[in-house]
Amino acid sequence: MFLNKYINKASNLFIENRLLKFIVVVLAITQVLSYCQLANLKNSERTILVPIGLNEQVNVSGKTADLNYLSAMAVYITTLKYSSTPRTVMNQYKMLLTMFKTDSYDAYAQDFLLSAQKQQKNEVTYQMRINDIDIKIEPESILIINITYSKFIFKEPVDTDKRLRLEVKFEINYGKFAIKEFKEVKL
Repeated sequence: MFLNKYINKASNLFIENRLLKFIVVVLAITQVLSYCQLANLKNSERTILVPIGLNEQVNVSGKTADLNYLSAMAVYITTLKYSSTPRTVMNQYKMLLTMFKTDSYDAYAQDFLLSAQKQQKNEVTYQMRINDIDIKIEPESILIINITYSKFIFKEPVDTDKRLRLEVKFEINYGKFAIKEFKEVKL
């Protein structure tokens, strides 16, 4: 009788040991799956925006964005750079510089701020209109903006209807638009 109880206890311990090992394996698998879901959460998160100048919603998620959002950003960037007066130019250029990636900020900050100071000193006003916007996503994300601008000094036209093409290389990190490169090409 005593031997029978011992055998039952031993087999119960063996079964209990297997059950505990199974539970540990299941918990480990769920931990790994949870970690994978958390790692992908930022790229799968979707933000819905209504930017200034658009009447419709746009989606921004991870490293992608709607073409309408990119067009609105192109208009915003161009307006900040080429539609300014001596009183507004410094703030507009500072706002534009906040859109640059941190590693390309230094390359453009000095040029933009010197240009803003010259524009303030010489009482220069810029007025522009956008002719067309071309958005290329592959192989590298780039906005190509063709504009026509006019330059006024003391409210007198100096250069009118000058054509220019802006090439703005950008990236979207977790929904935030960041300028990598800003290049002006005179036409």
